[in-house]
Amino acid sequence: QSRISTYLDRWLWPRPLVAMCGMLRNSGIVARVSFACILGSTVGAQHEDHGRAKNAVCVAGQACAREGTSVSKDNVLLQFNPPWRTQKKSFTRDPVPAPAPDPVHAPAPAPDACLCVFDIDRTLTGKQGDTTTCPRNRELQMHDEAYGGGHATLSALAAEGISTTFCNHCYLGITSAGAGSGEGSEWNNYILDHIMTGEVQDAFVKAHPESKKWSYGTDVRSPYVMQQGDKIKQESADLLRLWYGSEYGINIKPSGVYFFDDRTENIEPFSSKGLNSHEISCESRDKVLYHGSGMVGYCGATPEEIQRFSGNVLCKEHPHESPAPSPAPTPDACLCVFDIDRTLTGKQGDTTTCPRNRELQMHDEAYGGGHATLSALAAEGISTTFCNHCYLGITSAGAGSGEGS
Repeated sequence: QSRISTYLDRWLWPRPLVAMCGMLRNSGIVARVSFACILGSTVGAQHEDHGRAKNAVCVAGQACAREGTSVSKDNVLLQFNPPWRTQKKSFTRDPVPAPAPDPVHAPAPAPDACLCVFDIDRTLTGKQGDTTTCPRNRELQMHDEAYGGGHATLSALAAEGISTTFCNHCYLGITSAGAGSGEGSEWNNYILDHIMTGEVQDAFVKAHPESKKWSYGTDVRSPYVMQQGDKIKQESADLLRLWYGSEYGINIKPSGVYFFDDRTENIEPFSSKGLNSHEISCESRDKVLYHGSGMVGYCGATPEEIQRFSGNVLCKEHPHESPAPSPAPTPDACLCVFDIDRTLTGKQGDTTTCPRNRELQMHDEAYGGGHATLSALAAEGISTTFCNHCYLGITSAGAGSGEGS
């Protein structure tokens, strides 16, 4: 007992605790004592009773020597063995519970991988050479064999970039009935190098350059599949999903696949595989091919049509409308106010630097004068933005070409 008191004094235990130890010792509750750890140091002081050493106290240390008991460095823990727990030569001790560990905050799970799969003709492209009907499209000086041939003409989606859509964060693929201008052609190389790009896909191709090649039909050995017939494109699209998983461990659920095609008959068959499919080029349908039935698109896909909707959606089903059964409450009124010069207009006459702009055959006095040239906003319409639902106004430092012009 004197040795215990010495250690208590040395480590500056509070006097009430020293008194408690002495009182418990005198009452016979603590008749046998052994220190396993005091403030992280093994002490080894013990009192023997009938040749047996019994643990009684652990103080603010690390793991105690007997039975791995742990205590907090911020607390003093007194454990005693009352005599009624000792029967004959056996001994039972209540274990000291270890303090709960600090919670480990696991990183948030990564979102499920997604895969965007595109048709080529009239999806990534528009009608060859027609940028009048389709002012957002861009004509290239290379040959495209599709639909009778002509200059390859990028749809608005391909011209402005898949990376401007949610597919920027998905893996990419192609499933096309056509073959472009053939593997190795300037046009087919352009598709792989300049159209099938996005943040996720670029990183994938950089890590796996061997994947940048064409596959055919259901012999899927890369993300880019040609010559897979209409109405059965879902077969190669699903094989493409499985190819990412089997070859590179990228697991994509069927519900994470989004297929985009202008051709009406290719949309609904994707339901058999549980894949999402969306008809695009909804505002522009070809009035000549297939007896003017509108079976195929004309201008091709726009970035606005590339949405992460679930299901197999045809143009007539208005995918942009909310499926909610009750109308949303009317929002507060809003007002969009625009400048004119270089906001509603661009540099007069320059549609090379600004291919989405449109030159008019009328005079605009601003900045020295020239043919009035609409900005992309003015050419495509304020109605294509949220301002369609707002009141409109102009506040301009200039005066255009004057009132009444």
